[in-house]
Amino acid sequence: DIIKLDIAFVHGVDTDSDKQALIRNLVVYARERGIAVLAEGVETREEMRTLIRVGVDYLQGYYLGRPQYQPMNVDHLLKQEICHMAEQIGEEGDR
Repeated sequence: DIIKLDIAFVHGVDTDSDKQALIRNLVVYARERGIAVLAEGVETREEMRTLIRVGVDYLQGYYLGRPQYQPMNVDHLLKQEICHMAEQIGEEGDR
C-alpha cells in the first residue's frame, strides 16, 4: 500500500534534479496503481518543499520530529507550514 523512499533518495533532493526526476516518475507509477509514497529522512525545509512539489504523499524525518517511543502529534505550526507549501505549489502549477 505504501512505497517508502530511502533517505539516500531524499537527502539533497532539493539540489539534485536526477533525484527529483526519479521520485517524480515513481510517484506517477505509484499513483496509477493506488499506492502512496512516503519519503523518509526529511531533514530540511527545502527537502520537504521539493518532495511536496514532486507529489510525495507522506513525509518522515528529523525536520518533522525526532523518533519517539510513543507516536506524537505533528506540531500545529508545522502542519500549517506543510499546508501552506502545498497550496503555494498548487498555485504555481496553475500558472
